[in-house]
Amino acid sequence: MVETYSTDISAAWEAEEKMNTDKLFWRYTNHVKKIILLDKGSCTEYDMMHASPEIRCKASLLAVLEEGEA
Repeated sequence: MVETYSTDISAAWEAEEKMNTDKLFWRYTNHVKKIILLDKGSCTEYDMMHASPEIRCKASLLAVLEEGEA
């Protein structure tokens, strides 16, 4: 099964705003970093700032799922 994620930057921005208001910022940014590391093998601040909408949406989903487990 292939999972599809939004590639719409407005959806990614909305997800990031939600991460900030729900105090999920650290979980979210850690997931962005992990996803980039898995893809590239390294992750710089530049990579994090320029993460694709897909990466941002995946990280948001993972952060929310992790929050539900806590």
